[in-house]
Amino acid sequence: MMDELTYDQFVALLRSALHYLFDPVHLRRSPLVALLGLSGEFDQAAALQQRLVATIRELKPPDAEPPQSRAWRIYDTLHLQYVRQLARDVVATQLGISERQMRREQRLAIEALAQQLWRPAAPSDQAGEDRPADRQVATNPPPDPTQTLTKELSWLRTPAAEERVPLRAALEDVLTLAQPLARQWHVSLYDELPDELADLSVSPLALRSILLTLLTVAIRARAMHRLR
Repeated sequence: MMDELTYDQFVALLRSALHYLFDPVHLRRSPLVALLGLSGEFDQAAALQQRLVATIRELKPPDAEPPQSRAWRIYDTLHLQYVRQLARDVVATQLGISERQMRREQRLAIEALAQQLWRPAAPSDQAGEDRPADRQVATNPPPDPTQTLTKELSWLRTPAAEERVPLRAALEDVLTLAQPLARQWHVSLYDELPDELADLSVSPLALRSILLTLLTVAIRARAMHRLR
């Protein structure tokens, strides 16, 4: 039997995905993967991240829009806090508003993004409905806990074209991608790579996802160790 997801629940899922926008483990497990039609993607985490970032960029107003307009406030809030991963108080300072007002702006911005992404139910299911919060869409029931690991690793078995990938360039690229998460957890990232590293015959997407997942786990482990 299919569960029903309300608009408010969709917004909550979106808020969580934005908070973990650079965490591939969290994104891969997000119900938004299925809700946004990304289940067939090879790297579901990367696909969801790209969809959210692209949708945020779609909200960018034209240059002719007044800089203090609501449209710019929504875009700047989403872009600065989630894409650039700046702290909320820093974003508030850049926008020239109080932290209390920033919390309100954040809610409004996520609502605006949700309205861009929301896929309402079929017309027959919406009779008499006139508010987004009243709409419902179908989603799959929670997976059996015993199948979690299998589902988590299933994407690795998907056939993908292999290439000769320079390992050093791949590592440097992933370090750059992980920097926003490292800053969020107050962890410093640096590399001591040999001058020469062999190329690998591998799917570039799979290598990137594996390395990014390992870095994510390492960053959080380091942050938790410092808090003990």
